[in-house]
Amino acid sequence: MKSKDAKKLILILIIIPFQFTCEKNNQSISYSSPKIIDYPEFQFKLYAGISESIAKVIYDSLTTNKDRINNHLRVSNMPNLIVSVWSNRKEFDGVEKQRLGTIYPGTTGYLNGHAEMCLFYHNATASDAVHEFAHLASLVINPNFSNRPRWLWEAVAIYESREIVDFSKWSSIEKEFPGFTALNQYNSPAPYKWGYPLAKFILDEWGDEAYINLILTNGNIRSALGINEDEFITKFQLYMNKS
Repeated sequence: MKSKDAKKLILILIIIPFQFTCEKNNQSISYSSPKIIDYPEFQFKLYAGISESIAKVIYDSLTTNKDRINNHLRVSNMPNLIVSVWSNRKEFDGVEKQRLGTIYPGTTGYLNGHAEMCLFYHNATASDAVHEFAHLASLVINPNFSNRPRWLWEAVAIYESREIVDFSKWSSIEKEFPGFTALNQYNSPAPYKWGYPLAKFILDEWGDEAYINLILTNGNIRSALGINEDEFITKFQLYMNKS
């Protein structure tokens, strides 16, 4: 899909006349109703404290990056997406608990299904939105890819959203790869630290076709790359040491 000139957009503003609730300690907790703004290809749900100008910055970030990401991941039919944005941490966490069954402390973005990103507003939300868009794009080519495996799930989103890391400046200790078990943990910074170098290594060594096949096979290294996991780790460690 192609983006349109933002200056020509007609924004459709709708106020949703209801609230949604969740249960906590047998008490019903009400959350604010969102303001809805429709852009081509994206619907924004803005909760209390989020202005239309904030939505426009996020939208511009998405439209600047979406075609590049879709082209690299070979996504030809991206669905229209919902972008929900909160400024109230307690409310954001409450909805996260309701939807995901748990709260991941400090999180600023997650997916609700295959067509909605949920964002907590801060100074890097426009970049967070691109990261979540990359997750959603990867789900188009493999609907079962979400955190399967976690290391690759985050590596793809980090690389595609251009969260570039200059790992050549890491110390020798920082370059010691901890293994996939460490990277597949939740509530761990490991998959975020190693995501970019892993994705870049795969692309440098095997190219786009193997990278896409790795996503399609849920990180099956032997099937997609033709080597076993131990061989992959050895090659990756050498790659890191030479950087």
